[in-house]
Amino acid sequence: MSNEKGSVILETALVFPIVLLVMLAFSVLVRYFAVYETIQHGMYETTREMSAYYYLYAVTGLEETSNAIAQETKKAEDNLNMLAEPFTQTIGSIRTIANQLSSAQQTLGKASTGELTLADAQQVEQQVSAIVSTAGALSASIQDCGAAVELILQSPLEAMTYLLKFGAGQGFEWAQNSVMNLIGQALLSQHIPGRNLQRYAAAYGISDMHAAMAWNGGGSGDVEMVATYKFTIRLFGGYDFWVTQRTTAKGWGMGV
Repeated sequence: MSNEKGSVILETALVFPIVLLVMLAFSVLVRYFAVYETIQHGMYETTREMSAYYYLYAVTGLEETSNAIAQETKKAEDNLNMLAEPFTQTIGSIRTIANQLSSAQQTLGKASTGELTLADAQQVEQQVSAIVSTAGALSASIQDCGAAVELILQSPLEAMTYLLKFGAGQGFEWAQNSVMNLIGQALLSQHIPGRNLQRYAAAYGISDMHAAMAWNGGGSGDVEMVATYKFTIRLFGGYDFWVTQRTTAKGWGMGV
């Protein structure tokens, strides 16, 4: 009888930790999927609400204005890139020559120790040839830099206009995206249990949450929302992993 009792105690001692571990793992999975579905539902409702406002965005002319600003910003960016390209190429050529000289110097350093071989000498010859070729490209890019500077000096107002248009366009895009993201996070919070996203996140181990939302435009008014956050498993000292969720709602602005 005592042997049977001891056997039962031993089996319980062996099986109980495994059962407990399985139960804890199951509870973590249930908690994770509950959080995932809650946030996904909130994102869906948020994008659905925002897609309904696309009609106002289109008929008031805001979308047309936004598209026009984006086009002008792109033109200004292309013109600035055209002016800056010779300087970028010049810097790149200088860096390439510096690396090639450093490599050739390391190879020639073997000569002082008597370790320079025929293969090393051939390698140095190739490196010198590459340096000469890069120097030719450097000379051409420097001439292009001179032409770009001359163009800027001839039309400083035009160059300044490109710069101002690009800066203003980037600022407008940043402001528009910031407003959209603030509205998106506010609406998302309204569709979370308790209507408080921060409190819900703290209660369920969510941190560093960022939700971004944007209209796809193009006359469709489709709204896309992406949420990224860190989910913490509060077991065995804690374990964090990143989660990304995405949803899209069809716009109400078709044909506007």
